[in-house]
Amino acid sequence: MKKRQGFVSNSSSSSFLLRGVKFKESDLNEILGTEIKDDAWEFGEVLKTKGVKLDTESNCFYFDGEPTGEVLVGKSLPSPEDGEVAEISDGSEMDEKIIKELAKIGITDIKFGTFFQYVSNDNY
Repeated sequence: MKKRQGFVSNSSSSSFLLRGVKFKESDLNEILGTEIKDDAWEFGEVLKTKGVKLDTESNCFYFDGEPTGEVLVGKSLPSPEDGEVAEISDGSEMDEKIIKELAKIGITDIKFGTFFQYVSNDNY
């Protein structure tokens, strides 16, 4: 049996793996004809009203708890349970879906990224 030495915490944490396109808020506002600031959820709602069906809510990038002025528009990758392993494909099928959805609002020049966000309740 292994014994853990040092600090042990029972607090929860979460990790998110996202595939999509990162936009400056100002650029996305120009594309959408909006004036949204520091609110990725609101961007997601506007995209839905324009027929874009992607996982966009709450995917705003933060640094030290403050919005950075960037928003990720894309899809969440598999979210396994504790200890479970989820397979991530090469992304081509997911990329095609994102391309199709963003074309609805005139976005055709797309540079994809895969983004990882870790949120620990220990920090709050």
